[in-house]
Amino acid sequence: MIDISHKKNTLRYARASGKIYLKPETLKRVQENTVPKGDVASVARSAGILAAKRTPEWMVFSHTLPLDWVEISMEILPDSLKFTSEARTVWKTGLEMEAMVAVHAALLNAYDMLKPLQSEITMGDIQLEEKSGGKSDFIKDSTATSS
Repeated sequence: MIDISHKKNTLRYARASGKIYLKPETLKRVQENTVPKGDVASVARSAGILAAKRTPEWMVFSHTLPLDWVEISMEILPDSLKFTSEARTVWKTGLEMEAMVAVHAALLNAYDMLKPLQSEITMGDIQLEEKSGGKSDFIKDSTATSS
């Protein structure tokens, strides 16, 4: 781990997102809340929040930090579900990894819930969208294309 004992606490924020690509009929089932395993948005939200709190168990060099706030939202797009995580803390180090782990957990739980409805499911576009409060701030360039 990196020694952060010399750093001062500052308000930190991070936002990440990712998508799970689905057929229109599967998206309709999510929208109508008729998925056999339950409400995809609620389960994914809970899973993402729980995972964010356990990030040091996933990430070898991650510091255990106090999370002041974590939220996961789901947006239904024409070809996918987009999960966005946001996290905030007052601490010595950033929480980009907590936001990214939260998105991964939300996606994986959505996948698990939807696999009985659709056998071919792809997840992707997982990215940090914004971070602030540390040595440098970052906001993803919305005009850039992913490769």
